[in-house]
Amino acid sequence: MSNSKTQTNSRLLSTKRLSDELDVPERTLADWRVTGDGPKFHRLTPRCVRYAWADVMEWLESRRFDHTAQADGAC
Repeated sequence: MSNSKTQTNSRLLSTKRLSDELDVPERTLADWRVTGDGPKFHRLTPRCVRYAWADVMEWLESRRFDHTAQADGAC
């Protein structure tokens, strides 16, 4: 695996940065942390949350569908 790909996969994103990347409000990410609907996260301190890019990509893949019938009830 190339060094740049390893760095990308191991990079940690703040809630704000992930919010920008996914184009969802920060509040949605906070809600997903409570419900367990979003990607895995790291709580570094009580107010410092980070997401590993590899976990985000794994979560996105689990939300990938070929047609709407597959996605019904997924959200």
